[in-house]
Amino acid sequence: MLRGRHKGQRAVIIGNGPSLLIKDLERLGNDITFASNKIFLAYGETKWRPTYYTVEDHLVLKNNFSEIYNLQDSTKLFPSNTRDSGYFAADTIFAPSLQPKSYETPLEDQNFPEFSTDLCRGIGWGSTVVYSQIQMALHMGCREIILIGIDHNYELPTKSDGKVFVGEGEQNHFHPDYRQPGEKWHPPNLDVLEVSYRKARKVCESRGVLIVNASRQTQLEVFQRADFDNIFPR
Repeated sequence: MLRGRHKGQRAVIIGNGPSLLIKDLERLGNDITFASNKIFLAYGETKWRPTYYTVEDHLVLKNNFSEIYNLQDSTKLFPSNTRDSGYFAADTIFAPSLQPKSYETPLEDQNFPEFSTDLCRGIGWGSTVVYSQIQMALHMGCREIILIGIDHNYELPTKSDGKVFVGEGEQNHFHPDYRQPGEKWHPPNLDVLEVSYRKARKVCESRGVLIVNASRQTQLEVFQRADFDNIFPR
């Protein structure tokens, strides 16, 4: 149903980093947009809504289940393993989940990460929802992918509970209420993320699809940099 739906169009993938300005969302125009996780915290301040909305982190889904279940005005596109968390919303499209050999030590697999250009076969996990969304955009035929709000830099709390962090009020996102004190969240592994991003760049380049990073502030240097205001003039 989605294959080639947006052939030749430009896609914008929106990260939730502090550099994302809610007022910038109004400037995305008619581009195909992919957003994720708690982007809905911006909805009270903008009429903009993403074309596609995605969640793959089961902690984000668990902590915001009712809000995500009741979201409207976007096509929800999730990897199928989110159903392991009890999410079966009828308005959501589920693509098969191509899981790594190990979530804890993915880089021990020299073939990591898998990248899929066919959502019917599945979505390869790359430790970031942005990696999944790049695969979605490619499946849909997008010719160019713009990244915004991807700061690639995190303030980490001192508390942890097993394999997860416990929030202490750190500000890693565009909205001050994004993560509450005491909320559990998965620690990012920037080394793993950069391996995934390099794989995405390689596959997209082989298909003539350009990925540029137009985040206002970012430490991600895998992709060609671009200026947000030049791409999206006021």
